[in-house]
Amino acid sequence: MPRPAPTSEIDQDENEITLASLFKAIWGIRVWIVAGILLALLLAVVAVLALRVGDYQTRSQYVIQFRFEGRAENRYPNGVPFSLGDIVAPAVLTQVFERQKLAEQGLSLRDFQSAVSISPYVPTRAFIIASYSQALNARGATVAELREAQDALTRDLDIASQRYAVITFSQEGFALPADKVSAILTDIAKTWESTAIETRGVLKQDIRTIDPKIFDPANVQGLERLSTLDFVSKNLVALRGYLNQLARLPGGNLAQDKTTGQNIESLARMVDRSATQLTQLPADWADSTSEAKSQALGLPINLYSETLFDPKQVDNMEYLVAIDLLRDRAKLIRDNIQQIVAAPSGNLAVDPETGLAARDVDRLLFDTTEGDLKQLTAPILSLGIAKNPDFVRIYYNSRLQELRRSKETLENKARVLQNAGQSYQGMGRNGPPSAQGGGAEFPGGNSTVIPQFGDAFLDRIIALSQQGGDAKFRQELLKQMVDLQQESADLDEEIGRIVEYINVFSKSDASPAPEEAGQYQTFVKKIDTDIPGIMAKLKNYAAVTERIALRLRLAQDIHSVAVGDFPGGSTNVGVDFYLRDVGSANTVTMPVLLSQLKSYTESANRIYADLSSTTLGTYMNLFRAAAEPQQIAGAWITRFEILLLLLAAAAGALLGGVAGLIHMFTRRRAAAAL
Repeated sequence: MPRPAPTSEIDQDENEITLASLFKAIWGIRVWIVAGILLALLLAVVAVLALRVGDYQTRSQYVIQFRFEGRAENRYPNGVPFSLGDIVAPAVLTQVFERQKLAEQGLSLRDFQSAVSISPYVPTRAFIIASYSQALNARGATVAELREAQDALTRDLDIASQRYAVITFSQEGFALPADKVSAILTDIAKTWESTAIETRGVLKQDIRTIDPKIFDPANVQGLERLSTLDFVSKNLVALRGYLNQLARLPGGNLAQDKTTGQNIESLARMVDRSATQLTQLPADWADSTSEAKSQALGLPINLYSETLFDPKQVDNMEYLVAIDLLRDRAKLIRDNIQQIVAAPSGNLAVDPETGLAARDVDRLLFDTTEGDLKQLTAPILSLGIAKNPDFVRIYYNSRLQELRRSKETLENKARVLQNAGQSYQGMGRNGPPSAQGGGAEFPGGNSTVIPQFGDAFLDRIIALSQQGGDAKFRQELLKQMVDLQQESADLDEEIGRIVEYINVFSKSDASPAPEEAGQYQTFVKKIDTDIPGIMAKLKNYAAVTERIALRLRLAQDIHSVAVGDFPGGSTNVGVDFYLRDVGSANTVTMPVLLSQLKSYTESANRIYADLSSTTLGTYMNLFRAAAEPQQIAGAWITRFEILLLLLAAAAGALLGGVAGLIHMFTRRRAAAAL
């Protein structure tokens, strides 16, 4: 009997038979598999086409390049804010929709506005990114270096995006002809441009020319000098501003007056020079008293006027009373002097008539009060000179009582302050005095305090203590104490003087001793003459202070008018410049200055006319087309569609194979049955 084959060889033969049978079977149903694949692909293609028809979309783009100044700052040439939204604004799109008659194409205004969009465009985007790729991908770069490179890339892309924009028109579910879409896109840009230029006036500079006749001498004829200065100064400032506007126009810095050869920059320098001359022109105006009185707007400070110094006031006064009045009037003049010196440049101003400064008048006033008045007082007290000795006694006794009451009032104030200080110290250490079992009583309940200086005065002191800290309160309290002590010392001096007067005239007889009669009459005549003379002298000093103040005010007015709006931006000319004694050193006159300014204005107008007719004509477009409108073609087939087709082919092959096998087995079974 034959030996059976080894098991491995039998398995190998069975495997080979199985694989051969499998391939034979597949080959036998190849038609079914191919048919299944074709049918599945057909169905998949139909499905893809159905999806595309349901979601049909085409995009057309129009790239424009901006060519107006100010785009980098998002402004039109005249300074009006600009944004990309202006180009596709509803008003612009509405005009395009009506002009292109898109309603007849079955498109609504709302759908049209939704279909149009705009965005920045960077044609060199790839180049800019490539230029930074090495820095961004460098190995070993620090975080700071990477951040710096990224910021620089962002900045460059932002700058590049400001030069271009792309208008996009998307069509979904409808399709306009390509030439119609092209017309729509170009019309959008042109409508925006015309609306911006013609309606909003973005290319129109708000510039008003200046009439050169404004600087004709006839326009200032009859005006006061200060009014003339103000008129010329304001128009000079306007001319300087006019030149600044021309310089900002496109090509303004390069424009030149063909008649004089001057450009905007040189004209601006000449106008600044004229402004400097204008500030120097009135340098000697304040030298004249009549000019100061007629041109100044008033005194810069409140002064006592010379009308208070009428010599007739002392004609019928007692001699000592008249001397007291003279001392009082001298104090008024000294107050005038202090106010003048305290004013800006007040110590530099001098009287244009006498050449005296405020400090000079102060010295003369000292000589008058310490010399002249004391020379008159000495014989009066020595000889008891008086028109009516009884009146002198009665008057000065009454005056003495007033001074003593004033002294008592000051003492009461000082006592209140002292008690307040003690009470404040007590409050700081141990709390309010009312909470203490003993200690200083807070003033107000003190019977020695005069009621009229009690409550109100203490309220003020308590308010001071609440406003600041302990040091501030103490300083204020100390200051008030010192002031009261000074007033008290002045009262003591006055009381001593009054007591001396009373003692002299209490012992004085109605008539002088015989041996003193001649001397008495001599001094009476001298006193009768000198007292009115001293009043007249004080009146003159008061007049000097008034003239100094008027000159100071005129200098301030001139400075305010001539320098206040100085077109060059700043100047070192101060008020003291117009207080100098320059005489007739000025060589520039107002007619010469007006002639210069008129000539500069004519040159500026010629430059503006030339700019309007030539240079500005090349800037009358806000954009230009960077490329013709074009339709953006979509992908021929998407990744999703490819995947869908592959899956459909696989499914078709599987189904076709299954159907073929079923058909083959059915045929075999039918053949076996036969």
